[in-house]
Amino acid sequence: MRTIIINVLLFLLVSNNILAQQSQYRGMVINNKTEGREAKVESNTYALVIGTDIYNDYPNLYNPIKDAKGVGEVLDKGYGFKVTYLENPSSNQVLSTLRTYHNKLKKDDRFLLYVAGHGDYDSVYFNQAYLILRHSKKTDMNRLTHLPFHTVSKMSEKLPAQQVLIIADVCYGGAFNNQLLRKVSSGYSTHHVSASKFLEDQLKHKNRCVLSSGRLTPVADGRPGEHSPFAKMLIHTLENHQEDSIVTASDIKNELATLSSKPTLGYFGDNLSVSEFVFKSESKKASSEELLALAKDEYQSVLMNLTENQWSTGIAPKKKLQHILSLLQESSQLGHPEASFWIALIEKKYQVNHLSDNQIELYAKQAVDLFKTEIQNGDNIHEGMLAILQSENIYRHSSDEDVKKWFKSSMASEDPLSFYYAGKYCLKHRQLKRAYQFYKEGAGNDDALCQFELAKLKYTRKNDLFALGLETDDYIDWLKKASNNGLRIANEVLISIGQIE
Repeated sequence: MRTIIINVLLFLLVSNNILAQQSQYRGMVINNKTEGREAKVESNTYALVIGTDIYNDYPNLYNPIKDAKGVGEVLDKGYGFKVTYLENPSSNQVLSTLRTYHNKLKKDDRFLLYVAGHGDYDSVYFNQAYLILRHSKKTDMNRLTHLPFHTVSKMSEKLPAQQVLIIADVCYGGAFNNQLLRKVSSGYSTHHVSASKFLEDQLKHKNRCVLSSGRLTPVADGRPGEHSPFAKMLIHTLENHQEDSIVTASDIKNELATLSSKPTLGYFGDNLSVSEFVFKSESKKASSEELLALAKDEYQSVLMNLTENQWSTGIAPKKKLQHILSLLQESSQLGHPEASFWIALIEKKYQVNHLSDNQIELYAKQAVDLFKTEIQNGDNIHEGMLAILQSENIYRHSSDEDVKKWFKSSMASEDPLSFYYAGKYCLKHRQLKRAYQFYKEGAGNDDALCQFELAKLKYTRKNDLFALGLETDDYIDWLKKASNNGLRIANEVLISIGQIE
């Protein structure tokens, strides 16, 4: 255990949520109509990153400097922070360096302080926590050689920057918090504003936040030469979000929530932090094709990671779907014909935003009109989607014969989406043999969803398929292929039947 490790990360985070979410979730804030007319907010980002491995009177630690360098590197390269490093400093060096930022920072700037090392808590005489630095002494019962959390937080509170964040990967890191934040804005309602407008709004309110790896408890240092569990996931989360246009402290904290140390987001000083702590704010203009591709990739990821319970109940992660729909809305507004199809399909299945049937039909009709115009012009690329809109009872627009014709044509082009939905369509119409054939062909093209549906069909309709002269005994092989292709539910089924551990 890192019984007394501290990682204090004072930093600024802006969340890229065009969802109504996300990232925890990531996405891009895109508002081409407004971005060009807005004055860019001048807001620089700075980080002071401190690590202490070596101690004169306390046990040396394995990972704090490695943690500090890892965090500093992603802040520098991924987010554009101006990073200053201190290794094995004295208390005086920490405070003197922190003091220099009083002259360096301007009002709209954002500041991050990261400290990794020993920490301790005195509940008998002083009822406060301390940073243990290289020259701190165990025998110092009056704590004169220890650096109080309170001193660090007070100096940070008085910095001229509007936003300061302390992230503490610490034993007793919760002592930095005056009070755990009970209600922190998720940023999910911001997907209709640009990144610069989001940052401008957040900088209207001064905040002093702290993200700690735990509460008033010890936290792990990690294996020698590796990162602490908190630092490892923090760095990974920051790396995952570095392409986003907006990332907030709330988003980062949400993705750290699975750690056993129970990371918490709170505030210090006299500021109640009604605003988000902003790390990054860069609007990214993307084409309708790029937005659509991103949305489809993220939707595929959602489907691939649904649990068995989510499949059976038809419940999917709402925030992720909201993010995906926001991307699709942007793509649709930029004129991509396929975006409306995906909006109608996802809303019909999951009721993410509780649209009425009429509202869903409007999206479907828009897609149908565009697809049929394409066909008239000799472009058949979206025939399968035309069929799906009707086969899934989203919008009836043509005859059943047309639906079959479009499915047949799109499957001839080896469209995996069509194999999957054509199989579902045949099962609805009690055409078991055709469903089997469509799923098998899609499975043969290495589509995980078709592989799973084929395995399920072979198991649940074994007698019926046997009567048709079709093979059923290899359903486990298809489950394994689906699992190997990343389909979570296939892996869960294999575990439940004892095929894998």
